[in-house]
Amino acid sequence: MKFRRAKTLILMLVLLASLGIKAWPAMAAGGISVSQHYFPDANFLDYVRQFDTDRDGYLSFAEMDAVIEISCSAEGIASLTGIENFGKLENLDCQGNEIQNLDLSQNTELLELNCSHNPLTVLDLSSNTKLQKIDCMYTNLGSLNVSHLSDLTSLVCNNSYLTALDVSKNTKLQLLSCYDSHITSLDLSKNANLTVGEISETSSQTQLLSSWNGSMHEFKLSNIPGADKLANIEDVVQSGDHPGEMLPLPAGAVYDSDSGILKISPEKKIPQVIYVYNVKSPTLPGTKLIVRVNLLYADETQPPLRVAVFRTGSKASYTTGETVALAARAEGGKPPYRYQFFVIRSNGSTVILRRYAYSNTFNWVPVSPDAYKVGVKIQDAEGTVVGMDFDVLVTKPLEIAVFRTGHKSSYNVGETVALAARAEGGSTRYQYQFYIVRANGARVVLRNYASSNTFRWKPVTPDTYKVGVNVKDLDLGTLVNQEKTVTVAEPPTSELAVAVFRAGYKTEYSAGETVALAARGEGGRAPLQYQFYVYRSNGAKVILKNYNSVNIFNWKPLTPDTYRVCVAIRDASGKVVTGELNVKVK
Repeated sequence: MKFRRAKTLILMLVLLASLGIKAWPAMAAGGISVSQHYFPDANFLDYVRQFDTDRDGYLSFAEMDAVIEISCSAEGIASLTGIENFGKLENLDCQGNEIQNLDLSQNTELLELNCSHNPLTVLDLSSNTKLQKIDCMYTNLGSLNVSHLSDLTSLVCNNSYLTALDVSKNTKLQLLSCYDSHITSLDLSKNANLTVGEISETSSQTQLLSSWNGSMHEFKLSNIPGADKLANIEDVVQSGDHPGEMLPLPAGAVYDSDSGILKISPEKKIPQVIYVYNVKSPTLPGTKLIVRVNLLYADETQPPLRVAVFRTGSKASYTTGETVALAARAEGGKPPYRYQFFVIRSNGSTVILRRYAYSNTFNWVPVSPDAYKVGVKIQDAEGTVVGMDFDVLVTKPLEIAVFRTGHKSSYNVGETVALAARAEGGSTRYQYQFYIVRANGARVVLRNYASSNTFRWKPVTPDTYKVGVNVKDLDLGTLVNQEKTVTVAEPPTSELAVAVFRAGYKTEYSAGETVALAARGEGGRAPLQYQFYVYRSNGAKVILKNYNSVNIFNWKPLTPDTYRVCVAIRDASGKVVTGELNVKVK
């Protein structure tokens, strides 16, 4: 394999030279050069020189694959570009450097990672599914996704800017350290193997702005990202002057655990509160998350932010594909305002239609029927958020799923035509109207709108009619219709009958001899159609000629048998009469 790769590289170099193109000076057959072309950071370059074991200035594929551990802590490294060449790397310790970006997407064998004490802002571990230990403390990380790391046993991420952490999928986790971060909630109920949990206090960078209700400042703790599980907040206290000191709320400050609202009178403004959050750990039952929240007070002279107007179009029910014009208007608070529109489906899932923007309108075109809650959230310049929602029913468009004019398309005068229709979609409060249109264009309403979806029509005049139904949705006001053609003729003067049926002029034939079949019908309603068929002695039926207006057929039997030769005559009303003869074939 190594020979083939080297051969390919050599051929590429020869081709580039023949074209007058300068090839990469650092490229080597069978590996890469130990140079800044592959390792741009000078300090990291100096570190990787040790892996050039034969000192030829190149890293062969074998030399790169032999590197399973890199420990380059406190080397003044700003970039680890080039680490992607070490595909077998299992342990990386790069703590105490100046690394801001770390791309480990090619290091899929990585088991342990220590990137602490670096100004990292993003850490994407989506390709490193084998990771067991991570240490990223003292970084600038604002988010970290470890939900796909099923083998993770140790996670150290304290002294960071993380605001949320989901470890519910890391069921093998034994050690978790996330203190002095900005995490506002944590769920450890699924971590049954956790033996060390260093959680304690988070930093006080979380801020919450009050809304002024005219007499009290109201702080909604549910507005803190991740703190919406109010039942997990066990207590809200005042932060003392000394580190770790927690005092009862003063008189004039009240927390309502049901609503998650902290009310503080203007005379008792306190700068900071602490809420105690139960992380629900099955192995460390006394572990709590201590979250410090800085309180910002709204202007007491301005009215509180509220949703003054919110409209979901001009009606409460729509059909899929129909535009719902959403519009809102804010009052109070501190302008300017930003508006976010959303829907909540009947299964509880929320869909953001449009994220926060200064426009207060949005046209929503629903594509799925459902009973929705359609809402708006309004945020003012101080970060206060208020919302409102309404119920909106979205159904399929009204349509006529079934419309029958009996079981045939031709009738006699005086014969009953059973009309029946069934609608779908819309609001399901339907009314049906049945009508006919004659060949001369004259329109006659057979029955006006009613909830019954059937009607029995008995035509008295021969004609070619358009028979139709109108369906009206009482709630939505929509109207659909469907028509079918029905022919009505005078009834026949006599009953349909087989007047003549012949199978040639004899009753016995030889195999291969032609048998001239001929029939003639009388009565019934013209035009008449003829079908010829035979039954063999074993009961098998064979259609010789299907229905059409031709009343003769030349049959050439090939197999000796005693046959029942039959004719079926059908008139325009659908009535059928039959005749039969016995023919022996030798």
